[in-house]
Parts: sequence; C-alpha cells; structure tokens
Amino acid sequence: MRKSLLVVTCLLVSFAVVASFSCRKASQSLGKKIAEKAIQGATGGKAKVDLGALGNVDISGLPEALRYPGAKAVAKFSMSGEGGQGTSYVFETADPVASVTAFYKSALAGWKSSMAMETDKGTVLGYSTADEKQTAVITVAADSDKKKTSLSILFSTKQ
Repeated sequence: MRKSLLVVTCLLVSFAVVASFSCRKASQSLGKKIAEKAIQGATGGKAKVDLGALGNVDISGLPEALRYPGAKAVAKFSMSGEGGQGTSYVFETADPVASVTAFYKSALAGWKSSMAMETDKGTVLGYSTADEKQTAVITVAADSDKKKTSLSILFSTKQ
C-alpha cells in the first residue's frame, strides 16, 4: 500500500513539474518548493527538486538503458526514505509518443512489465528488475502543441 502511494504521489508530482514548464522561469522556484513539500509530506522522506536550465539537469544516476537518445533533461527530483530512494527525471523530445514508447518496450525487454496503459494521448509503462530491487515507471505524453513529447521516468531502488 505504501509503495502504491509513493508511486501515485511521484507520478502526480511529475505531472505537476512538467506542467510548470509552460511558465518556465516564473513558476520554477515556486514549483520546486511545492514539489519538495508534497513529496516530503506524502512519503515522510527527504526530497530534492532540480529544475535546472534546459539541458543542465544531472542525469548521471539514471541507468543508460533508461536514457532516451537525444532527449533534453528539463527537471529532476529525488526522494529517499527507509526503504530506498527514487528519482523522477523529466525530459522533452521532438520524437512522437509512439517512437518513445517503442524504444522503452525494446530497451526494457529484459525487465518484468508490471503495468501498461496506452491511449492516443500518452503511455504509462511500469517495469522492475527480476529481483524487484529496481523499478521504473515511464510516462510519455504529447504536449498540447504536438511539437514536443514529454517524458517522465520515475526510477527507484530498494535498500
């Protein structure tokens, strides 16, 4: 139950962070503080949000298999607690939703699929390693202007 709450909270905060980029500079500071407080309140753990300048977000903690080629990192937030840690990365790409979705289905073919929801507007995919010590929830959605695709990756590890 607690894991489900954490995943739902992280997904909601991911969507909020993506939405905040429509107002870029004005909302970044406020969005960062709100996201950190929401995560800390929901999980009881520590949270850090990084809304760096486009392309200046540190993605070194994201495994290579989860990095979509050519996507620009626009935000990252991390949380940790007794059971482990998780980081949500937000990217933008010009590639269509279908291409991004196909990439992850292929790249994570060796992982266990735990969920999949696909609509004409976006996709949510969930995967875990065989030992379930690492999980990834990938959300792919077309921006309203249809010129970009937003990609959110929640990557977590258990201790």
